[in-house]
Amino acid sequence: YKTFTIGSQTWFAEDLSYVSPNTNDNISIIEGNKKIVFYNCTNLDNICPKGWHIPSNEEWKEFLSNINLHQDDDCDYPHAGKKLKSASSWDILVNEKKECGFSSCPIGCIENSIHIGDNELVGYWSSTDYDTEKKFLFKLIRTSSVLFMSKGGKNSYYSIRCVKDTEKWLKEKQAEESHRKEIYERNDVFFIGRKIDYAVSMEGSLKLKEVSYIHSEAYQAGELKHGTISLVDDGTPVISIITDKDIKEKTSINSKQLTILI
Repeated sequence: YKTFTIGSQTWFAEDLSYVSPNTNDNISIIEGNKKIVFYNCTNLDNICPKGWHIPSNEEWKEFLSNINLHQDDDCDYPHAGKKLKSASSWDILVNEKKECGFSSCPIGCIENSIHIGDNELVGYWSSTDYDTEKKFLFKLIRTSSVLFMSKGGKNSYYSIRCVKDTEKWLKEKQAEESHRKEIYERNDVFFIGRKIDYAVSMEGSLKLKEVSYIHSEAYQAGELKHGTISLVDDGTPVISIITDKDIKEKTSINSKQLTILI
């Protein structure tokens, strides 16, 4: 595969064309002398060549930031098409001099077993889950220069661009697997948060119970000393949700109390 390097990242400069033995994972079509492969998001593990992986939302964000593209209030990327679209494949809204090497082509996608959007759009999967059944994807369309942040499910087949493994990514992957194993081997998992983070904690706890059948509960981070803290045994995983910088310090203090306890 052709590649290009931006900052510390190395990306495919063309779409992945590997055909998985499991026919449910991908659908391939032939256009002229070119094979085009679309992938389903339900089984994307190890679909890229060894040493490469499907980029997460954060890796997409880093790449786009390195070419001076940033999210707007709708979480989309204005003007991205002028840098990401191949100047030879899109007939509008492309700046040939600013093309970064991504060279995206409008090959369409497959929705409900129908190939749609040929010469009109292209979408690329992210490895980041939207929920338990969907993943995020990044979509370009012919009539706009915006890179749209979207989502797709089990009936959606889109393209893949792989990014090269880095030492940082490998360490994060190892830590992620370690956390998964630790949670899997426990009987109880607790989530804590304040304000809106408490609502996120309740949703996280519910999702964990739904997919793993592990007992889990969510609690207000500021109410731990009112009996809740007595439920935490040695080795019990406690996941703190902190998204609000105004209450970050308070929730961090609660987290540290639990760390000391266990």
